[in-house]
Amino acid sequence: MSGHIPQTGEPGTKIAARRVAREVWRALSHAARTRITSHWSEFLRSANWSRILVYVPFGDELDLLPALAGFDPARIYAPCTRANHEMEFRRFDPRADAPVPGYLAVPGPAPDAPPLTLPLGPDDLVVVPALGANADGFRLGRGGGYYDRWRERLAAAQLVGVFPRSVAILDFSGESHDIRFNYIITEDGPCRR
Repeated sequence: MSGHIPQTGEPGTKIAARRVAREVWRALSHAARTRITSHWSEFLRSANWSRILVYVPFGDELDLLPALAGFDPARIYAPCTRANHEMEFRRFDPRADAPVPGYLAVPGPAPDAPPLTLPLGPDDLVVVPALGANADGFRLGRGGGYYDRWRERLAAAQLVGVFPRSVAILDFSGESHDIRFNYIITEDGPCRR
């Protein structure tokens, strides 16, 4: 992956990286979104995943749900956000379930949908929403810490980030609580980290 983006402000900080990443997301073309989601769809079908944990798109996030149309909905889970930066994963059928606004209006499954049973394993796939990543594959989130607090519970699964290549090597230092991706999918296709 190439295309390092010069930072403005305080190089090497997550604040500066988020500023740059948000600009990239705002300017992302429909064609680039289509290429990224096409590669996501191919990647999804490259293995027999036991369970798939995927976010319901919010704001300018990529809509990855259409690629799940052929999968057993009993194997698909999405996060429900709650106050105090907590979340839980519950079953979500992208074809039949209407998203329900959670804390801060983040869409997700109904709060009474069947919950995810832990632990996760290496045949489980978790799509972790991200603004981007650094060259070492550490995730740059939006700053709420929802997924970081789940890091230990997600660690045994395959963690994937889906975003534009220009935010795949942002300039910031990963921290011990940050999620590190196993795979990153961009316009160029999937890359194992």
